Amino acid sequence: MKKGPVSYTLLKKSNKARRGIVHTMHGDIQTPVFMPVGTNGAIKALSVEQVESLNPSIILANSYHLYLRPGIDLLREAGGLHKFASWDRAYLTDSGGFQVFSLSKMRKFDPDGVHFQSHIDGSRHFYTPELVMEIEAAIGSDLAMVLDDCPALPATPDRLEASVNRRIRACLASSKAGSNTICACDISKHSSKCRSKACRLAVYRLEKRPPKCIRFAMHLCTKCPKISRAI
Repeated sequence: MKKGPVSYTLLKKSNKARRGIVHTMHGDIQTPVFMPVGTNGAIKALSVEQVESLNPSIILANSYHLYLRPGIDLLREAGGLHKFASWDRAYLTDSGGFQVFSLSKMRKFDPDGVHFQSHIDGSRHFYTPELVMEIEAAIGSDLAMVLDDCPALPATPDRLEASVNRRIRACLASSKAGSNTICACDISKHSSKCRSKACRLAVYRLEKRPPKCIRFAMHLCTKCPKISRAI
């Protein structure tokens, strides 16, 4: 088991396919990997023992749902999600950006984040890139997604540009937090101008990442030679 910052070992490449190992403080993850979904930290209808028998190296949990219930104060008190859920392997946490986006009638964007109402009790919250980093720190995420923005299509160029800018701000917030972060720049739906801007951002973040923080660029323009060299 790797003790220390997240790191990646490339084992083999074949054209654009890559085979490797992600090293985390809660074990190694062979890639590509099947990642079971445990939205609230556990896989429904299966005990911990049953999940372990399937031998997954990582589980996907969701920051939005864990933030609302049980909440970050309880997770901190429990010593993080690993102890709370009795799981000693890795967690990747989604930021919850898509969940907030899906609350179309209960959320409103502003330059610093998004206001929304809980789908559980109607309480009001303000979701920011910094808050997402705080939530994922309380969870103890091994791999933490930055806050993403999911514009509905078709969308205007201004809306797509705003989406890219929000992701850039989220990436910068994660950098300041010094977390083990995946910079998720999902630009497949964006215009060529937005793709170009996001690609330039990805190259910058990959080349300038802090030594204790590794970032994987997801859903990027694979034809960009600079990105291919960086990752």
